[in-house]
Amino acid sequence: MAIQESFTGGTNSTLIRRILQLLSQISHWNIYYIPRAENQEADRLAKMAHSRSQGLRMFRRPHLES
Repeated sequence: MAIQESFTGGTNSTLIRRILQLLSQISHWNIYYIPRAENQEADRLAKMAHSRSQGLRMFRRPHLES
């Protein structure tokens, strides 16, 4: 796999190994590129989780920031 060859030595290697483990349990899967501009809410949540500077936050509806 290209993912395994390219990224297993980097700082996210634990995450990549876990992704590969999960994908190996699924018989068919696809990965699609979605530009950040087209998926701003997911990008914001990913940044929040990565920084871990935020505590537990509950959202009643999507919170969109410009």
